[in-house]
Amino acid sequence: MLEDLQNKGFSVNYLNDTLIDAERIFQQLEYAEIIKSEDVGSEQKKEAEQALKLIDWENLEYGQVIELTDKIKKTKEKILTINDMISVKEIQETNPQNEKSFSILGAIIGDTVEYEGISEKTKEILIQAKTAFNEERYDDAESLIKEYENNLEKEKAEYSMLNTLQRGTKNFFQRNWQYILITLLVGGLLILFISSKTKKLFLKKKIRRMQTEKLVLIDLLKKAQRERYKENKISGLVYNIRMQKYKERLEEIKEKLPVLEKNLKNKK
Repeated sequence: MLEDLQNKGFSVNYLNDTLIDAERIFQQLEYAEIIKSEDVGSEQKKEAEQALKLIDWENLEYGQVIELTDKIKKTKEKILTINDMISVKEIQETNPQNEKSFSILGAIIGDTVEYEGISEKTKEILIQAKTAFNEERYDDAESLIKEYENNLEKEKAEYSMLNTLQRGTKNFFQRNWQYILITLLVGGLLILFISSKTKKLFLKKKIRRMQTEKLVLIDLLKKAQRERYKENKISGLVYNIRMQKYKERLEEIKEKLPVLEKNLKNKK
């Protein structure tokens, strides 16, 4: 799985380290099974005990191996996705949209400004994203790409608005610029109002979803306990994996839910 990435020129040090960790834990689990087993010889048990001498092997779980292998798979997908995103952005930078634009003040006095494409500040963000990617800081790379896209959209929105204004005659703008500015201000306030309402609705829906999920998780915890200790339908390993997963999600909800509820209360 990692050879494909290496052949394409990607750095896989982080993935190799994660794979080594997964293989190490898997080996330790095999030794732990030998120690627990009654069907192996004393020499094998002695070797296994020596290998796990400094390891808390009783708390080892196969779920840890699964978690690490899932992490490798997701990281590989992330690497390919980020690489594609960076490649697309670099192509866009080499083909800037050369179009005329202007500032509101410039329109008043009759001056125009040439738009030469993506700003240097925004280009620098993409360079930082590429550096983070090459250094295997994939979360940083993703965050920087989003920042780059946001900046780019802001630049496009600014120039798009200004170009729309420029299509009118300068004389008309000079005679009526006060009314235009007032209209823009009112429109901006209206957008802010609608945006605020939308955010409230989004928060309410998100809070309801999390509250429902919390109740479902509690039921799942009870169900897992019943199936393990009363009905004996599931093994200890499956039970521990489920309980860990449910509890982690519950803790996450307990941390996020009060913050969301506070945000909603502040917006009201």
